[in-house]
Amino acid sequence: MNYICALDLGGYQFKLLIASIDETGELEILGGTKKVCNAIKGGKVINLREATDTLKDCFEEVVNLSGLKEKDISHYFVNITGEDIKGYDGTLNNVITIDHRDKRITKGDIESVIQNSDADGLYEKSYILHKIPRYYSIDNTPFIKNPEGLEGQKLSVNSYILATSKYQISNLKNVIYDSLGVREPIFVLNSLASAETVISDDQKKLGVIMIDIGGENVDIAAYSDESLLFASSFIGGGKEITLDIAKDFSLNLDTAEKLKVEFERIILSGKNTIVVETIGGAERQIRVPNIKKDIVEKFNSIFGNIYNKLQYYMEQEKFSAGIVITGGGAMAYEMLDIASSHFPLIIQIGQVEHTIPGIENIDITPEFSTVIGLILWGRSYIIEKKRNVYIKSSKGINLITSVKKWLREFKE
Repeated sequence: MNYICALDLGGYQFKLLIASIDETGELEILGGTKKVCNAIKGGKVINLREATDTLKDCFEEVVNLSGLKEKDISHYFVNITGEDIKGYDGTLNNVITIDHRDKRITKGDIESVIQNSDADGLYEKSYILHKIPRYYSIDNTPFIKNPEGLEGQKLSVNSYILATSKYQISNLKNVIYDSLGVREPIFVLNSLASAETVISDDQKKLGVIMIDIGGENVDIAAYSDESLLFASSFIGGGKEITLDIAKDFSLNLDTAEKLKVEFERIILSGKNTIVVETIGGAERQIRVPNIKKDIVEKFNSIFGNIYNKLQYYMEQEKFSAGIVITGGGAMAYEMLDIASSHFPLIIQIGQVEHTIPGIENIDITPEFSTVIGLILWGRSYIIEKKRNVYIKSSKGINLITSVKKWLREFKE
């Protein structure tokens, strides 16, 4: 049995899950929690002490719920977001020569060509998060999805490389080490983790855009023909709406957040004005249409920014599966109508549809899509790791068998 921990270090909340993975790959959620934390902004640590204390509290709570000990957990998967994240198209010379006798491409060959892939524009202080293959070419045959077992002389890969600042990673590692004593967590791009939860393989094949609107950041991932075309992240999440409401009506942030979260209920009540307490303690009346104006204007700004980042791909590709919106912002008032005014595509709210045992004990909303996606990513990582160990051990056994056979034949 393997035990893994997923950490969603968001700009408004920290969310943490612990899960078990049995020998067949079946998952079970053993515990989870979320706590408000303002120690990370734009994916970067701005208050080490607050981040460390909050994460430690989250972890201790979930470990106690799970009945495990800290030493039982083998892997930690952490989301990474922010404006420092850049995507690069791999260079055309990402190629290796197949030099073994039978010329059949192995899993090791595929791993080698991916690891050797490079991109123009990567700077010295880049930390590479992912090298994602879009397709492979064998000699003169392109657009091969899985070259394993095929024969050829040259194997090349069309890859998409995602990187961020080494300093961003170092500071997040310091938080995790200071709070949990873990030196080498595994970082996963936020949008890829969320996509694991709310995007299906069929949607990726047809072409789909996933938009995760979090507290601090908006994360985007665009897929076509099962491959990742583009990923991006920028500051502009739900906290900015809260801040606008607070500034415009002289409210404290808690009151502004409550107005934002409960706005649909306020609209349905039919009231044109509501009474709130200002930051100075006085009561004042606020017109409901003025609050709506703040929310709609900010989301129009967010989707306008998203469209600008995706415009090139919108012109090149047909995203037949439309747009899937997730994250805490997905629950905002008139979200679908606002998004539809910017994109001529099918638009839906992403639902966490995975029926993982134990998930029923957590209040699952779209804001949990990232941390659940980290758990799913972790399962794939563990399964692939075991598969590679098995292949290597099998090769070792085959080598020993071959040597023994050669010695017998030599003696004869």
